Amino acid sequence: MAYGFTRIVRRGLLAIPFLAIGHICTLMMNPDKMESTRLPMMNTGRISWDGGSIPILDTFYHNDFLDSTWKHLTVLFSPSALGYDPVSWWAGLSFSQNLGTLYAIWMVDSHRDGNKSSPASLPVIFTLFGNLIGAGTAGPWFFFLCFTFGNNWMTEKEKKPSTAATRGLNDTGARFMLPIMLLFHTFEISMGYFASTPETRHFFTWTWEFLPLWAGLTDALLSRLLRRARNSSSPSSSSSGLGCLVLKAHRIMPQIEIQVVFMALISGVTWAWMVFFAPYSLGEILLPPKVAHGSRWFDQEGLIAHSRLVMQVDNLCTFGASFLALGFELADLYAAGLLKSGTIFEMAAVFPIVVAMLGPGAGLVFAWIWKERHMKVPVE
Repeated sequence: MAYGFTRIVRRGLLAIPFLAIGHICTLMMNPDKMESTRLPMMNTGRISWDGGSIPILDTFYHNDFLDSTWKHLTVLFSPSALGYDPVSWWAGLSFSQNLGTLYAIWMVDSHRDGNKSSPASLPVIFTLFGNLIGAGTAGPWFFFLCFTFGNNWMTEKEKKPSTAATRGLNDTGARFMLPIMLLFHTFEISMGYFASTPETRHFFTWTWEFLPLWAGLTDALLSRLLRRARNSSSPSSSSSGLGCLVLKAHRIMPQIEIQVVFMALISGVTWAWMVFFAPYSLGEILLPPKVAHGSRWFDQEGLIAHSRLVMQVDNLCTFGASFLALGFELADLYAAGLLKSGTIFEMAAVFPIVVAMLGPGAGLVFAWIWKERHMKVPVE
């Protein structure tokens, strides 16, 4: 018990940078400014821009609290989704597709046997809050809790590497990740950015905001149904021992890798399209402008400018925290004897190249697959 408490305190202190990233993200996005910049449109009931306007949907979920909460966000993201700020359109499209790969990895990792009692088993909570308050704020909290209270692949009593079975995926886990993500994420993003009318884009902005919940519930339901079907057809399979669990984990991983790679392909193609065809530099699209205005140097006046800033900051903090979490996990695997220093250096050399060519989402998938394959190496 003492070792467990000491471990939590030690890892919690090490994970403070995640909380710092989340706090910085909130400060820079400036919730008060977000509210004040979208208030004029909220008062008129219309999203207006030079050359057009559309009515704001007042009722979508037919619940006053939900409709009021999410309506504000559809206005905030309207410069990006409706395209009346072209820079925000490119920034939002790329960020949203990159976010799909991150959420896909979270969904897969939630089915890892060693994560059953970890915050990593409930990513749906943080993906939903990510849509509500920003992934750059919610994501760092998710990483903090996972690192502090999650599995570091070492047994507490013996301080030895945990069994291979706990590092594998359970045999029904994430089988349906790809169709779920395509249905509840990619389709909505595509319609929200490419639909022919602004009214349709506005509608799909509404649908996407609450979809992490439906994606998580669908994943849990389908996994449970598959587990019951397998148990009823082969009752002895659940008691076939550690060797069988490891075999199942090895057998299922290539299928999961293909699904995650498909999400990375969507993200990577979007990134490459932005790099080669956007009429703006990557700096203009991805980095906040240095404008001295008001009490904070990063404040921007007006909905368009501040919405663009929110998108850029959210993107940077989300994937900054994700890359930091990757480094922490590699350190855990090294301490558990599952990685050698040479392989970490190899990955560190290739990772920035992949990110530059295909974007942060595809880069995370590359690192995730690389990590998964090394996690299968038996502990010496």
